[in-house]
Amino acid sequence: MILFPEPAVPREEPMRGSEPKVNFFLESTRDIAVLSRATINDWYTRFPDADGSFRESSAALMTSTTRRLLMSCSCMSGITINFEFFPRRAEPGAEGDRIVGMGPPIGGWVNSGERLRVALNGKAGSRYDLRAKPFAPVVAVHDSFCSLDQVMDALYGSEQLVIATHELTRAGNGFFGRSSANLGKNRRVSCVFVIQGWLPCAPEDATIYRLDNPFADGQAFP
Repeated sequence: MILFPEPAVPREEPMRGSEPKVNFFLESTRDIAVLSRATINDWYTRFPDADGSFRESSAALMTSTTRRLLMSCSCMSGITINFEFFPRRAEPGAEGDRIVGMGPPIGGWVNSGERLRVALNGKAGSRYDLRAKPFAPVVAVHDSFCSLDQVMDALYGSEQLVIATHELTRAGNGFFGRSSANLGKNRRVSCVFVIQGWLPCAPEDATIYRLDNPFADGQAFP
């Protein structure tokens, strides 16, 4: 199945800020867009689709602009991946609509690690029925300030210096840190996978890290 065919009309100019991001795949004929389409199309050919339902749902997705779509893909026995798509308003803005423009520069400390920790906390807890299976959230990092050091701080706690011994330790504020009762936090999470530098035009250049939870009490990730 080809989700994004090559555009019939050449378009080399950059995308406008007001148009949907998907137009990059639908309309751009730049080399980077050609490579990106090839990557996404290759992914779609790998989805198991014995009864053709995934193909039919994908075709409906490409022609629908007004309704929400639900898609399912049965990957293996007992495992189904569900997709939910929400349409974006296609009509142009009306008079009186707010305009997004350039604002003043804002300075301050880099808090990428803190924002990552907040996002991960939203995935932990008891919201998922793990069914005695390992649980490993995947984080795709697009923040250029979110270095590996920031990721480590988010997961294992901010670095602290013990003045008396000059020893570097970790604070208890990490996603995998210790609670006030000296117990490990988020013990349902087996590990976190972090993907940095991923682009659809060059997926082979991405770096993937696996960071294990030292306090995990569930199933270990393979």
